[in-house]
Amino acid sequence: MNSNLEGFTPIQKQAGAALVVALVLLAAITVIGISNMQSSTLEMKMINAQKQRNENFAIAEAGLIQVESALVNDLDLVRDDLFTDRCSTGSCFTDPCTGGLCFDGSYTNAGALDELDCEIAPNATAVARENYWADETTWTTAGRHGAVPVIDGLPDVKYTIEFLCFVGENIYSDPSTGDPLFRITVLYEPNTFEQPIMLQSMYSFEISR
Repeated sequence: MNSNLEGFTPIQKQAGAALVVALVLLAAITVIGISNMQSSTLEMKMINAQKQRNENFAIAEAGLIQVESALVNDLDLVRDDLFTDRCSTGSCFTDPCTGGLCFDGSYTNAGALDELDCEIAPNATAVARENYWADETTWTTAGRHGAVPVIDGLPDVKYTIEFLCFVGENIYSDPSTGDPLFRITVLYEPNTFEQPIMLQSMYSFEISR
């Protein structure tokens, strides 16, 4: 009779081993599930951050388009507005900027005041031309930048318009044919913790004389 019991495993020991295996598998599945949840949460945060950045970029771009349109259609610029000692309107380009309108330059022949005489970064001062858009005080000092609303309830888009003298095919043979060149910079600073968005464009158009 003893030979019939050889190799027999008690039922209790089999049940205990199965429980251990089941617990190990359950723990592994739990770890995998938690890892997947954390990965999904991180991906959602990344997607939301990219979505918010795209929205902020769109707001800044809309502000840039508004400023370009205002430069052409709303400022009513005339030629004398671009000569600092002749400007008598509210659209004078100055150093430092006034209301977002900026000009760091001079006219080599102050008496003639022709487009050809306009220069930026005057040689006499031997200094680099001021990059107003790169100067933090331009954006933090009231009156040195302009602002346009884009979406109700959100911050306005700040801007500067820098006058960079004149360009044109016949600027040297006939200075009176030059068109003014502008650099437009916009800065959008969201209310949230997202990074600010800065965009620039170069713009030239014919103005009244």
